[in-house]
Amino acid sequence: MLAPPPSPPPVRPSGLPERKRQLPTPFRHHDPLPEAVPATTAAVTICNKFGLYCKYQHRPSYNPDSSVPFDDLANQHPHSDEQVEQQNVEETNNSSPPWPFNSMAVHQLMSWMNTGSSAKTYGELDRLANIISSPDFDANDLIGFSAKRESQRLDTAKSEDCSGAFINGFTKTSVDIEVPSGQKGVPLQKFTVQNLLYRDLLDTIKLAFSHPLSLKFHLSPFKLFHVSDEQAEPMRVYSELYNSDSFIKEHDKVQRADLPSEETECKRECVVAAMMFWSDATQLANFGDAKLWPIYLFFGNLLKYISAQPRSGACHHIAYISSVS
Repeated sequence: MLAPPPSPPPVRPSGLPERKRQLPTPFRHHDPLPEAVPATTAAVTICNKFGLYCKYQHRPSYNPDSSVPFDDLANQHPHSDEQVEQQNVEETNNSSPPWPFNSMAVHQLMSWMNTGSSAKTYGELDRLANIISSPDFDANDLIGFSAKRESQRLDTAKSEDCSGAFINGFTKTSVDIEVPSGQKGVPLQKFTVQNLLYRDLLDTIKLAFSHPLSLKFHLSPFKLFHVSDEQAEPMRVYSELYNSDSFIKEHDKVQRADLPSEETECKRECVVAAMMFWSDATQLANFGDAKLWPIYLFFGNLLKYISAQPRSGACHHIAYISSVS
């Protein structure tokens, strides 16, 4: 008795055979996930599985690595191979608009999103659709519309209202600077920079240390070492500002310094607030030429991976510098 013929492979609506979908090889074989250095209140910690350990000059009273959320260490891909294999999308090449959408309007919106700039997101498209479908939206108002012209109109309105909400908490002042002439015997020329906006540094430090993010601040610096095996010589590792020699040296000075005469009975811990400043020109809107030169402040007490997260709240605006002609 002959075996029945095998069933034909499944095909898509276009007539092409169904494809098996799976993650590329680099995404199916994960590297070992990172691990925080073991927490301790002693002067030297034990090694973690990567051979890293810490050595403190002064015993820490608090270690933020005692409970590090997994999301602060790695971004794990949420899909398994089985999940990816189930994501078989029906494809066709011979259908005309508005396929596969319910209307031509939806088809045009989706076509606009999938062409041109790759920076468009689903959220932005939803916002655009809500605007178009609102009762007070009239397409006739867009006849002759120019994005550049309207952006310039917005920039002009913002520049005429310097007391807007975006400068609340800043103090306005003027600063005199001396600029070299570049010629021998010609004295320096003094310029006055108007409308310099700044925020008090001490107030910013107080704000940062009272924020919930301060629970992740490293207040006690340490030296970080790596050992590959028990016989190998430990190797010094530099990964953060709080395990650098400069930070450790300044922290030691603070611990040995005498207290002010009016606070000889103070029992509060003395720590170093490591301030890192950065500046660059920043556009004030998605369109137009209006820009400022903000000065930003980050605290070196914080893990750099947390500081790099856009929504972590680790960045503080310290000053805005106006353009000097």
